[in-house]
Amino acid sequence: MPRKPNPHLETIILASALDLLDQEGMEAVTMREVARRAKTTTPTLYERFQDREALLWAVVTLVQAHVYGCVAEAASVEQMAAIIIDYLAGFPGRLDLVNQYWPKLMSSGHPKPVLELTKRKLMEDEKCTAAAAEKTAIALTALLLGTAVLMRTAGENTPESKALNASSLRAVRSICHGT
Repeated sequence: MPRKPNPHLETIILASALDLLDQEGMEAVTMREVARRAKTTTPTLYERFQDREALLWAVVTLVQAHVYGCVAEAASVEQMAAIIIDYLAGFPGRLDLVNQYWPKLMSSGHPKPVLELTKRKLMEDEKCTAAAAEKTAIALTALLLGTAVLMRTAGENTPESKALNASSLRAVRSICHGT
């Protein structure tokens, strides 16, 4: 009797890829290793994801969903910024992935839920126009990504990384309030 396909296999594959990313970094995320960790075969993985690039795009989408879940209830853009920096600082592999895919994401039709939420909050809370909110949200994202990268370089919980975090959040406050 043939085996029934696992309806949760794609979720298992993405969780395996994310775990591998978190534990060993982007270079370790290969189709063969993800298949092994997901307890499936490489051909089965290729049935769901055309290639490594397609798999990584799916992981980018998953990371965006995780970040969105963390910031969805934030009271302000500044609070969102603090949460995003902490999130990225806590997951170096995810930071590398987001850093590599952010330029591609901006020029693609892929969803950008955190960016859209930031724009919406800027328009509602700061009374920005849609065009100003778009530019500001992109600038804030670049600031936060750069801060997280520099904090990682400075070392976790060092005085330098804490100073970078504080400076970045002051800049977010200033940008949001035009001061």
